[in-house]
This record gives sequence, structure tokens and C-alpha cells, in this order.
Amino acid sequence: MDDLPITIVSPLVHSEDEHAIVAVPSGESVKVIVAVQDQLKQIFGDAIWLTPPSGLHITIMEIICDTDYKDLSRKQHFVNWQEQYSQAAKDVIASFPSFSAMFNRLEVSQRAIILKAADPKPFNEIRSRLLENIVLPQGTKLPPDIAHCTIARFNKPIDLDDAQSRAQAIACNFTERIQVFKLLKDLGPPDFTPTLVDTYSLGG
Repeated sequence: MDDLPITIVSPLVHSEDEHAIVAVPSGESVKVIVAVQDQLKQIFGDAIWLTPPSGLHITIMEIICDTDYKDLSRKQHFVNWQEQYSQAAKDVIASFPSFSAMFNRLEVSQRAIILKAADPKPFNEIRSRLLENIVLPQGTKLPPDIAHCTIARFNKPIDLDDAQSRAQAIACNFTERIQVFKLLKDLGPPDFTPTLVDTYSLGG
């Protein structure tokens, strides 16, 4: 009999010089997310750690990710990207209108607990156009085809099927108006105190 799948522990370790283009949820959306996190904490206790409000975000794509890059440092890889492609990224994002995204699905995976958007199409269209006009540093993973906000990760390995079953009763529904994306540095644990590098506004 195969072993049951268990969750994967994500240590609270800082990964220096990561950069990502993200949307940051509004204060009203953060209140909804925190209420969901409170319910998760009641269910799972110290088996999970929660993303603090300062770290909540919806990623369009990572520019420098948590990996070991060859030849150049993460810092220099980003300098090279910024010199060549930052304006192109700004122009691409400005060519899209602002839009609303409804987040209404709570999903428990092996590595994280996330809130997913009902329709990822607007995010995916922007991602696709960005990838047509910029080159990510070699070693940066391609962005996913979902729109999500990671709200918790695991401190302990627990039974995945059981975790999914226990989280089913938690309802979440909020709509976020996406008008701007931010290029942030060091958006991660343990402190989740990112530095704003640039702002990319949508067209209207």
C-alpha cells in the first residue's frame, strides 16, 4: 500500500535579493484574508505558519527567484534585467486596462494553502505578453498559469488528504481591483518587509 501524501515543510528562511512583479491586496481584502487565516490557525494550530499582512501578494512573475544562479550573483542578474527590460515591462503592463479579480477558492496543496482567483485569464494574458517582450534571467522559473495568494505554509508534515478535508468548510470570497503592479525585492520570510523597486500602472 502506498504511503499517504503528506505536506512539505517550508522553513522560515530568508532568500536574499529575490525580485517579483506582484499585486498587493487592498486593506479590505487583507481583512477577509486574515479572517480566513484565523480559521486555519484554529484548525491546524502550530502545524502551519501564516503569511503576515505585509507579505500577502498576488504574483504575476518572479524575476529573481529562490534558486542558485550560475555565473552571476542574484543581485547582478537583477541589475542586468532591470537595465534591459524594466521599461519594456512597464510599457507592456500599461497597455492593459485595470480589472477586477474575484478570489473565491481555498486550496490546500502539499507546500502551501492558497486563495485562487475564479478567472486567471487577465493575469495570464499579461504574463504572456511580458514573456514575449522581456527575457527572464536564466534559472528563473516560468510563472504559473494561476492567479493566487499564498496565505499559509507548513511547519510540520501532516496528512494532505485530511488537511484538505478539514479546510473545506472555510468560505472565502473577495474581489480585488487590480490597477497597479509593484516590483518588490525580498518579499519573503521571516520578516516579510519588502522593498519597493518600481511601480507599473495598468492603462486605466
